[in-house]
Amino acid sequence: MSRTFFCLILSTALMLIKISGSIAQTPYSWKLSSGDLDFKDQPEATATARQEQKKETYSWLRPERYNLQVNPLNQSTERIWREILWAIALEEVKYPEIEETLNKILAFTESHSQETILKRAFQSATEIYLADGNSSPILKDRFIEIINNSNNPKWVAIALEALVSKEPNSPDIPNWIDIIRRRFPHTDSILLQTTIEDVLFRLRPQSLPPLKDLLTWQLVPNQSQLYVLCRTDRSILCLAILKDRKGNFLYDQGKLWSVPLLTRSLHGLRSQFEHGQTPAGIFRIEGKMPRAEARYFRAYGQFPLIKLYLPFEDGVSSSGALPNNLSSYKSLLPPSWRGYFPIEESFWAGKIGRGLIRIHGSGEGQDFFASSARFPASYGWNPAIGCLSALELYDQFGRMQKADMPKILRAISQASQGIIEGYMILVEIPSENKQALTVEEIQSILRESAVEDNSQTIKVEPPALSP
Repeated sequence: MSRTFFCLILSTALMLIKISGSIAQTPYSWKLSSGDLDFKDQPEATATARQEQKKETYSWLRPERYNLQVNPLNQSTERIWREILWAIALEEVKYPEIEETLNKILAFTESHSQETILKRAFQSATEIYLADGNSSPILKDRFIEIINNSNNPKWVAIALEALVSKEPNSPDIPNWIDIIRRRFPHTDSILLQTTIEDVLFRLRPQSLPPLKDLLTWQLVPNQSQLYVLCRTDRSILCLAILKDRKGNFLYDQGKLWSVPLLTRSLHGLRSQFEHGQTPAGIFRIEGKMPRAEARYFRAYGQFPLIKLYLPFEDGVSSSGALPNNLSSYKSLLPPSWRGYFPIEESFWAGKIGRGLIRIHGSGEGQDFFASSARFPASYGWNPAIGCLSALELYDQFGRMQKADMPKILRAISQASQGIIEGYMILVEIPSENKQALTVEEIQSILRESAVEDNSQTIKVEPPALSP
């Protein structure tokens, strides 16, 4: 099974796993097994396999396939359009005829029978619209038309988001918000409300509360805490650091333990949208997905995935579930952070219905996603559709060159006394600096806060690679 076809069934498959309870929610299922960190050569990662994969993707973009007269939007063509729209997102195709096709599909915003295709079309259209060097006036006009006329708050929200992300300093933004508020004065759409709040925050941002308050705070007693520290621009790598259950930061060979992660959405979407970037805020860490079957290697890599839970999400143990009440959620944070809107993203994303967010590697090649070339600083880490992406590299023969998932799995297990459990806090740290945060910057904050170092050396590297 190809990665592309896998992506079409990913959400359904994960939901079935969760509903069936095939992965038991017991402490034993949260432990690392003897083979979890082993690795082997991967036929799907060879140069030949990757070339064949590219050919398949391009075959889905033949002009006759995305001709609406040949393939009108209906149930019988839904799989074809999913393939086409996924291929557009992978390759960031900017042909005028592609944009015209997306424009025509987005005109169906009042159709309830085409919601699945529309959702994918909005995701791909947003990505194409936001891509560098692409003005896309036809898509801009369509997004404005949706704000003015669509009766579906979901599509209005994503249209507003696309326009604002493309032109964050546009003088038209207040007018677009006024139009939406007049048209939806009593909306119960949390997605639309959250999107407006998010846009208003970006127009008038608050100062970041003291980072030292967050780093020295314990969310829940006797639980490890994984901090993921990001820039506002999610194309820049985030830095993850880790506290054990006693509140001590982990050090490896005298240096603060850390690992880079990418939280960029393939589609360039904000955290409240399906397939958007990883939300900021609090997550529950609880267990691991078993090592993926070989046919899922390209999507997940070859190591187990770490399971994260948002507020409102099913499947988490009752003792670890995050509050479904905003006041209770805020009470987990230090007092200085309780009025800071961005740290609430995971709460609102969960309430809107997002979920199934994981930390995982990827068996895809570095050039599989065309958009990766636009972000050289994070080249090698593949974008995701909500998850946190760890580095996993292979050579032309399918031999693993580097992988960070074993390091992450082993460290969290050690910090939590032998199981994969705890909490994750993702926070955006605004800066004019376009570089990722460094360990030295964080260590400086910890020294200022008089945090006692845990200077133990932990073995967190993957096994030595075979020659």
